[in-house]
Amino acid sequence: MRILQGTDYFGQKIVSPVSQPVPQADTSISQGLDNLSNTFFGIAQNEQKKGMIAADKADRAQLETIFTEHQSALEDVMKDITEKNADLPADQRYELFRSSGNQVKTSTSAKLRPDQQMYLEPLHAEALLRAKKTLNKYEEEKLEQARTRKINSSREKAVAVYEGDLKLFADSVMQDKNVPDNEKFTEIQTAANQLKENLRQSLGPDFADEAEVLHEKAMYSVVTSLRKQETVKLNDEARANFDNITESLLQRAATNGSAEAIRYYDSFDSSMFSNEEATTKRIKFIEDATFAEYARKKQEASNNLPALNNLVSELSKKDSSGAYTNMPGMDPVSRQARIDGIKTEVKHEKDRIKAEAKAAEVERKNGARDALMFLQDAVTSGMPVDAEDWVRTSKLVEGDTMLKRRYNQIKEIGTSDVYHKQLINTDPMKYGAAAFGYKLEDLNISDPAKLIQQIQQRKELGTKIQAANDLKFLPVLKQDEVKVLKGILDNNAAAGTKMLADIRKIIGPNAMMGIASQMKAIDKDSSHAAVIGYVAQNKSDIAENIAAGEKYLKDKAVILPDDPTIMRSEFDKLMGTGLQGLPETQVTYYNSWRALYAYNAAQKGIMSKGVIDEKIAKDTFSLAVGTVASYNGKQVLLPEGYDESTFRNAIKGLTKKDLQAAGGVAGLTDKKALQYIREGKWYATKVPGVYEVQVDNHPLARGDEKGFVQIKMPDPISIPKRSIFYRAMDMLENIPYPGPDIPPGGF
Repeated sequence: MRILQGTDYFGQKIVSPVSQPVPQADTSISQGLDNLSNTFFGIAQNEQKKGMIAADKADRAQLETIFTEHQSALEDVMKDITEKNADLPADQRYELFRSSGNQVKTSTSAKLRPDQQMYLEPLHAEALLRAKKTLNKYEEEKLEQARTRKINSSREKAVAVYEGDLKLFADSVMQDKNVPDNEKFTEIQTAANQLKENLRQSLGPDFADEAEVLHEKAMYSVVTSLRKQETVKLNDEARANFDNITESLLQRAATNGSAEAIRYYDSFDSSMFSNEEATTKRIKFIEDATFAEYARKKQEASNNLPALNNLVSELSKKDSSGAYTNMPGMDPVSRQARIDGIKTEVKHEKDRIKAEAKAAEVERKNGARDALMFLQDAVTSGMPVDAEDWVRTSKLVEGDTMLKRRYNQIKEIGTSDVYHKQLINTDPMKYGAAAFGYKLEDLNISDPAKLIQQIQQRKELGTKIQAANDLKFLPVLKQDEVKVLKGILDNNAAAGTKMLADIRKIIGPNAMMGIASQMKAIDKDSSHAAVIGYVAQNKSDIAENIAAGEKYLKDKAVILPDDPTIMRSEFDKLMGTGLQGLPETQVTYYNSWRALYAYNAAQKGIMSKGVIDEKIAKDTFSLAVGTVASYNGKQVLLPEGYDESTFRNAIKGLTKKDLQAAGGVAGLTDKKALQYIREGKWYATKVPGVYEVQVDNHPLARGDEKGFVQIKMPDPISIPKRSIFYRAMDMLENIPYPGPDIPPGGF
C-alpha cells in the first residue's frame, strides 16, 4: 500500500491510504487532493467524525456543518493572530489563540444539544494541541523564510520540469494500447521514481520531503486516471449487507465492549471493497466501536462517583509495553481529554453532593427548630402532643447538642403532670380545652342569642374539664374572657349584671362562683368578684348596685377622702377584730363595702363631699358585711342572720353530736371539750359561718388528728337575714379558685 502525504494549515501531515496496483475509487485523485490540501481538518477531521458517529444519522449533516464552522472559525483566528502578531513570541501568540479559541468553543457549544456537546471536546483539544506545535514551528519557519525565498525560483522550475515530464510520459503510456492495463501503473511508476530522484537532486536535501509529497500527488493522479479506465462496480447488495453487519456490531460494542466487536468485524469478508476503502472502513469502525463502548460506560457511570472513578482507571490502564489496555481504538489526545473531563465531572459531583448535604443539614436544623417551636407552642398552650411528634422531633434534633437539650427540656415540661396541673390552675377553660384538643370559639358578646348557645357548649366542655382535673368548680370562661367581663362591668353595671344573670341561668350558682374566683385572681382591688357572688345567689339588684358604685369610684363621680387610709380606717373600726388573721377576706369585704358605700352615697346625693358619712358607712357595713359582736372578750363576725344573743345561744346549744361532727377534741372527754369550746375565743375562718376555737391562744386539736377543731354554726332559720352578701360569700369561700396566686381555701 502506498501512502500519499500532505499538510494542513497547521503544518501537520495528512495521511491518506492508497491501494495499489489496481485503483478502485470513483472520485478523481486531483479532486481528493484538492479537498485534502484546502481543508483545515486533516487528522482533526477524524475527531469530527468520532463525534458524529455517536449522534443519530439524522443529526450527522447538522453536526458536520457545525463542526466545519467551528474549525473554520479556529482557522480564521489562527490566521488573524499569525498576521497581526508576527513579532510576538510563540507562547504569547498561543495564549491569544487559546483565549479566542475558547470563545469560539463557547459559541459552538451553544449550538449543540447537551448530548452532542461531548463530541466537541476532542475536536477542540486536538486543535489547541496542533496550534501550539504549529506556533512553535512558526518561530523556526521565520528563520527559514529568507533562505526559502532565495531558492524558490529554482525550486519552482525543478517542480515544473518534474510535473511536465511525468504528465507527458503517463499520458503516452495510458494511451498506448500495446501496454497491458495491469502493467501500465508499474511502467509509469518506474519512470516516475527516476523523475523523483532527479527532482530530489534538483531541490537538494532540504526539500527531500517536498519532493516526496509532489511525487505522491502525481502518483495519486495517475491512480485516479487508471481507476477511471478500470472502474470496478462493487456489489451494492454486499455493501448494504456489510453496513447492516457493521451497525449491529456497533450496538454489540456498546453492550459487550469494542474489543469483541472488532474481532467479529475482522472475521467478515470485506473483499467487495478496495484495500484502501476497507482500511478506511476498518479504522472508522474501530473508532465508532470504541466510542460506542465509551458512551455506554459513561452513561452508566453518570452521577455515580465510584463508577466514574472506575472509568478513569479503565481509560488510564496500560500494559507492560505502555499501550492502553482498554478501548485501544481511542486516540491518546481524545482519551486524555475524556479522562480530564470525567475528573472534572467527579469534582463537580463531589461539590454537588457536599452542597446537597450541607443544604440538607440546614433544612434538617430548620425542620428541627420548627418542630421544637411547634412542641413548645403546644406545651405552652396546653395542647396534647402525639407520641409520633415527640419521636419525629427527637430524630430531627439527633446530633445537635443544643437542639437536643432544648428538646429534652420541652419534653420534660410537656410530659409533666405537675406542669399540666399548673396550666389548668392558671386558666382551667383555656388549657383544659386544649388538653381535649378542642379549639375554643371566641364568645360573641354582642349577640345574646349566640352567647347563650356558646355558654351552653362551654358548660358541657367545662363538665369534662372539671371531672378530668378534679376541680372544685365548673370552668366556663377563659381568663382573658373574665377580663372582658370586668371591662363590661366597669363600663355598664346594668348590662354586665344582666349578662351574668343570663349566664347563671345556664351554668348555675356553683359555676358562677368559679367565675367569681377567676375574677378575684385577676382583680383583687375591686368588688367585681363580690358582684358575681351576688349574682350567683340570684341577687342581681345588689350586684348591680355594687357594680354601679365601683363605676362611680372609677369615674370619680363620687368623691371619697383623698387619703385612702381614711376609708380603710373607718372599715377597720367597724370590723374590729372580727376577721382577725384573715387579711385577704378583709380586702374582699372592704372592696364591696367601699363600692356599695359609693352607690348609697350617690343615692342620697352625696357626690363630692370628700368626707365619710358615718351613718351611710355603718348601714352599708351592716348590709355588705354583717354584724360584729363580742364573745368571751373577743370580737367576732357573726354568721349570716345572727345577732349577738343568737350567736351565744347557738354556742350554748352545741351538743355531743355537733362536737363529733367537728372531729372531737384530742385528749378531752366530750363534756370537757364542750366546756372548753363554750369558754374559748372564737375566730372566723375563710368559710362564712365556720369558726375556729382557741384556748389560751392555742387552737384545739381534733381528736381524729385531722387538724384543728372548727365549728359550723347552724342556719338561724327563724331569724331574718340581715346580710345578703354574706350568703354569697358563703358559696364563694367554699369554692376557691385554685390559681397560682390564690392561697388554698380561696379568699
